[in-house]
This record gives sequence, C-alpha cells and structure tokens, in this order.
Amino acid sequence: QRRLTLMGALSHAIRKAELEIYAQPQVSCADGALAGAEILLRWHSQRLGDVPTQEFIEIAENAGMMKHITRYVLSRSMLFLKQLHERDIRVTVSVNLSVNNLIEPDFVKYVVDSARALNVDLHYLVLEVTETSASENIDQVIDNLNLLAKAGCSIALDDFGTGYSSLSYLSRLPIHELKIDRSFISSMTDSESDLRIVENTVALAR
Repeated sequence: QRRLTLMGALSHAIRKAELEIYAQPQVSCADGALAGAEILLRWHSQRLGDVPTQEFIEIAENAGMMKHITRYVLSRSMLFLKQLHERDIRVTVSVNLSVNNLIEPDFVKYVVDSARALNVDLHYLVLEVTETSASENIDQVIDNLNLLAKAGCSIALDDFGTGYSSLSYLSRLPIHELKIDRSFISSMTDSESDLRIVENTVALAR
C-alpha cells in the first residue's frame, strides 16, 4: 500500500518540483580546498513527510520515472553549476545516473543540448554510475558513456570494490574517477585489511 501511495505521490512531486537538490561538498585531501560538489536528491513531501531517497528512487526505477527525475536533477544541477561559475567558483558538480538513463537513445543529446542552452562547460560535469548499473546492457552503456566523455563530461565509477567485475569495467569504460565504497573508507582506520584495500585502490586508480 505504501509503494502504491508513494508512486502516485512521486509523480505529483516531479510535476510540482517538490523534489529538492542539495550540494554535498567535495574537498581535496591535498590542501583542504573545495574541489566540487555532489548533488543529492531529497523529497520532503507535504503529505508523507521525509521520504528516504533509496526508497523513492527504487520505486521510480521500477515505475519508469527515472527519465523524468534524472532530467529534472540534471537541469537543476547545470543551473547550479552556472551560478557557481558566475561567482568565479570553479568546481565540478557530480550527478548520479541510473542504468535506465544510460540506455535511453536520446540521453546524450539531452545532456549536450541542455549544457549548450545554459552555456555550461561540460568539463565541469561529473556523471556517476555504479558497477551494478554498468553491468546491465553493457554495450549500450559503454557507447553512451563514450559519447558523454567525448562531449566533455567526466565519468565516475561509484561504490567501487563491491561488484564482482570491477577491474573489467576499468578496461572497458571511460572512467575518470573511482569512488571507493564507504564500507572500506569508514573502517580503514580500525582495519588493517581495509586500509590496504584503500591504499592499493588509490594506487591502481593513479
């Protein structure tokens, strides 16, 4: 019953721009300077209260709504990026993609056209994919990611280390960033093995 209720309410939330984006700062370990921001999506429903992101994203993916949600987030994120650069804050902005987005035939065109309309430099846009999403429809995903990279976008592989074929993705996908899964990061100060995994992953990425 809750899923059905959320599905109906989510469609309304997309149309009424009830979803909000938040910017989580990304800081350089080298000097502590602001390097970028990751866009987080939050839903504060007037009727249902705060809805966990993971819950409504799963519903959106199963109900065919991810196309509308991602385009909403991308348009807001590019506008945010434009505002940052107008204030001479030259940082990147990262946006998560769903596998459903990566198999849309017109997705790359939407990204390029939106950036052109706002006069946004795509070299400052980072598009994040997970190992799970990359594993489905892999040939089409690779084609679209290569087109996005050619247009100037950076591609980040999220939750790295939790999938079963991480290394094969590194050789096939146009990856510019690796985001090590938090399960390793959060315990690396207490676990020698997790620390070694993080150190070797950083070395591999470099």
